[in-house]
Amino acid sequence: MEISSRRRIGICCSLSALVGLLAFTTACGGNSDEPENVSAADVKKEAREGIEAAADYATAQRKKLTQRAMQSVNDAERELSEARGELAELPNEARDRLEAAIERAQRARNALRAEIEQLKQVGEDRWAIVEKRLSDSLAEMAEARGEIAAALSGEEKEPEKS
Repeated sequence: MEISSRRRIGICCSLSALVGLLAFTTACGGNSDEPENVSAADVKKEAREGIEAAADYATAQRKKLTQRAMQSVNDAERELSEARGELAELPNEARDRLEAAIERAQRARNALRAEIEQLKQVGEDRWAIVEKRLSDSLAEMAEARGEIAAALSGEEKEPEKS
């Protein structure tokens, strides 16, 4: 049985909270002969707080990744516009390379946009899958942008094979 990332984080945080609570109550108990008052409700509350903290962390990570991807799309748009502006000034061979790089970057940009939209709609249970696909799309976008830069500078960089 596979455990989702959110649930795994929640379990780890819950266990950490439980261990912390036990350590605290043991330390505060000192040498007293009185029974410790740790109820199941207290443990459940700590576990629930741990799960909520883990969920908050996962949400923050998802938001951060989405923002990074959106920034990459915006940067690519700017670079694509600049590259299109320089097409007319290039010799035929360099123009062909730049056009190919622009086409690849446009495909990568479109794929990244689609992954961003998917991420906005995905539930926590599918987050790990979408995170991987979004990370792959970000890498593809970075490679495509590198091809544009290489084509503009006249480098002989061959396109990466996807």
